[in-house]
Amino acid sequence: DAYKHRSKIFRPKPRSAMRTLDATAASALFTNDDLISIRAVDKNNKQQELSATIHQAILQHRLETTIPWFLTVLGAHQDTNVYGICVSRQYWDYRVSKKTEIVPEYDDDGAPITDDDGLPLGSEVVTEKVLADKPAIDLLAPENFRFDPACDWRDPVNSSPYLIELIPMYAGDVMAMMEQGEWNEHTIGAVLAHGAQEQDATQTVRNAREKGREDSTEVNSSDEYAVVWARFYIIRDDDGTDYGFYTIGSGLLMTDPEPLENFEPLGRERYRIGISEIEAHKPHPSSKIEIARPLTDMSNDISNQRLDNVKLVLNKRYAIRKDSGIDLAALMRNVPGGGVIMKDIEKDFKTIDTPDITNSSYVEQDRVSVESDELFGTFSQASVQSNRALNETVGGMNLMASSSNQVQEL
Repeated sequence: DAYKHRSKIFRPKPRSAMRTLDATAASALFTNDDLISIRAVDKNNKQQELSATIHQAILQHRLETTIPWFLTVLGAHQDTNVYGICVSRQYWDYRVSKKTEIVPEYDDDGAPITDDDGLPLGSEVVTEKVLADKPAIDLLAPENFRFDPACDWRDPVNSSPYLIELIPMYAGDVMAMMEQGEWNEHTIGAVLAHGAQEQDATQTVRNAREKGREDSTEVNSSDEYAVVWARFYIIRDDDGTDYGFYTIGSGLLMTDPEPLENFEPLGRERYRIGISEIEAHKPHPSSKIEIARPLTDMSNDISNQRLDNVKLVLNKRYAIRKDSGIDLAALMRNVPGGGVIMKDIEKDFKTIDTPDITNSSYVEQDRVSVESDELFGTFSQASVQSNRALNETVGGMNLMASSSNQVQEL
């Protein structure tokens, strides 16, 4: 309550840094027309050279036409800077639609075959139409992927004894999987009950990301259009064999555990985890935003305190005598050219003078901004303006930019 009417302005220093880092990543990865570079291991082997050329042409086509590579890469880069890790799922997207038609039967003379009532007879023919047949890369929300925190920090996917992917699905799609015989039969009530959103850290992260917008998991909440949470488990057995199975929530088994290759030929390579901050022995390192949070809090606290001071200097506070009969509403409005009714203009109230902010606040703000730039690895005009000893010479400018460029290149 003490801060209910205080300034709460957020200076988007982290977002400014992220835009600079995204621009650096985009420049590094998309400057050339060739999105990838594939070379032969043995350059003297003509067969390997030809194979590398063919593979590069195929992948270049896929990344330009079927996979949104630019958005995927920059989205993964943002995930590592905001959440610490990025998680992707690679698979072959193959979908078909089946349609059953009745094809009339004809005798040798070309006449339609009919039954006793004279109705034409025919046979059922199932036709398939390919809807999608392409490689796909999906970027997963980091909170929707679980692995063992005691795994090898250099390779969490292959070293963790278990992997769990949380998959939001419509209840109607779950029922369709049951009708097709791919998942075990359960009632829609059981699916809705077990697939309800869990109130844990996952929901906290999702709410923070989607603040100000409707949560995509709560928009529809009835019957077939309700969002339920399925899980895909990968569990490593004592003999080193990986098994996979699907559940709804944590208690409704949808498929029996089977060897992982039955689900995915890629095995564990179906998932990849990436980082942009190296913290030894931590499989989930801190993100740049997390590391810089204390400085961000300090910077915003200083600016909000200064803004409060400016407001008090321009709009004074008053000490008002109890039972003075002053028109408090008019006094609080503080309208230029307005009047305030009171009994005694000498004794009923007193203006509380607030001294203006000193230059020390701006100096402290500049120093915090410089420290933030150093931590983010960015270089901004604010950094130049806050250090006159360097910004007045070309050599000083180069010195300030060099360390920032090194962090960006890393």
